[in-house]
Amino acid sequence: MIASPIVNLFHVAYFDSRGALLRQRALDPAVLAADPAGAQLIGVFAQRLSKPTGAHTLGFSGQFAAELSVQWHLSIESCATVQFFAAGRPICTSLLLSGRQAQVDRMALDAYWETLWNLVRSQGGPNVAPAMKNLNQRPLVVSVLWDTALDEPYRLALGAAEGCFAAAFFALPAPPSANAAPARS
Repeated sequence: MIASPIVNLFHVAYFDSRGALLRQRALDPAVLAADPAGAQLIGVFAQRLSKPTGAHTLGFSGQFAAELSVQWHLSIESCATVQFFAAGRPICTSLLLSGRQAQVDRMALDAYWETLWNLVRSQGGPNVAPAMKNLNQRPLVVSVLWDTALDEPYRLALGAAEGCFAAAFFALPAPPSANAAPARS
């Protein structure tokens, strides 16, 4: 059985490998779970997210007809990173921010932006647009698409996998440290 979604909507912002904002959208986990294939994929991720790091290979058929590999790392503080691969090469890296701890979210987003900025700068590219640092919606998925010219089956598979991963992650119960009242001095 799949846990009920804890959030009604989460937001996704897509950036290219130079940090330019491509698009934003809101996703409803209930809509993803209403599709039998989506519900199954959310369930797979929900089971696997019991471990803070992991990897999984997903085979899609039908209109998706693609195989993706997924690797993730969960932070006990309410954030996660996930990377998607096609044919062994990275196609998307995402940062998931639950909104449970604003300061942790801000630090994670700043570090993610700084890493992208350093990568682009080391390759002689222009400065990374600050749009990423100004995202305030929570829960939020910040995705960097390393290949914006993906074939349609991979784009569809990536969209499904990323949405279902986020739905499973945002449905996880908050760790005790995220619910604790601040210490008084």
